[in-house]
Amino acid sequence: MDFDGIVLDSGTRDASLDSPPARMRVVPIERPFTHPASSNDVARLASAPVLVFLSQDALPLDDNFLALLAAPLADSAVAATFARQVPSPGTPALEARDLARAYPESGRSPVVLSNAASALRRELWERHPFEERLPLAEDLEWGLWAVAAGFKIGYVPGALVEHGHSYDAASLSRRYENEGRALRLLSLPVPGEGRAVRAWLRGLPGDLAAVARSGRWSEFPRAFLYHLDMFRSLERGARAAETGGSR
Repeated sequence: MDFDGIVLDSGTRDASLDSPPARMRVVPIERPFTHPASSNDVARLASAPVLVFLSQDALPLDDNFLALLAAPLADSAVAATFARQVPSPGTPALEARDLARAYPESGRSPVVLSNAASALRRELWERHPFEERLPLAEDLEWGLWAVAAGFKIGYVPGALVEHGHSYDAASLSRRYENEGRALRLLSLPVPGEGRAVRAWLRGLPGDLAAVARSGRWSEFPRAFLYHLDMFRSLERGARAAETGGSR
């Protein structure tokens, strides 16, 4: 499949970008990084009718990945597509379980849109760029806009990427505080808000069972408090959005 690639570099310090692959050009980020702002910046640099977004830690698992991801766009009613994500090696058991729930092998995904690996119609992005007031979740906002405008979003489970994170406690807190801020700014429900402990306890048996099934016994201490920390961070982020605070 014919394409032109743009690598948006946020400050690489090694030699990995000294010799980029053919048809790929490297462009440095020229303003502070946020997901929506950087996505808009790289989209403005592109000229093709289809924009494909791929996070630096999302690895396509098939040579036909681009063709598979873009195929549903042959239907003019489809505004965007997104790939199925499977956990990369070393992804903690709970995050791997959550990925499997969010990106099933077949059928529909509960995710609206994920720019970790997505394809969008350029003409629609020009009509509605990513919302730069958000710290993240710009893909969620864009997908909701597209659906409200009468378009469809296609989940393509045959287009596979390996993706995963291994957050430490501080990184996990920042990630979910930003998500809580974004959800509040979008006037969407914040999971566990006002009932963080209750939501954590309800899910705790399943969390510990998932770790036990994985055989990763060393993850039990982290798994015990994982979703309590998540719910509390979401709440903090939502409150910060209400008061105008930020991190």
